[in-house]
Amino acid sequence: MGQLLEWVIDRCYTSTPREADACFLALAAIFSA
Repeated sequence: MGQLLEWVIDRCYTSTPREADACFLALAAIFSA
């Protein structure tokens, strides 16, 4: 899970701002579930 999370976060930071926004919202949803 840790490596996957790092990869996802890395993808978020290297994507466009709009994609990053959606990415972080998805991460927040996962962690609040």
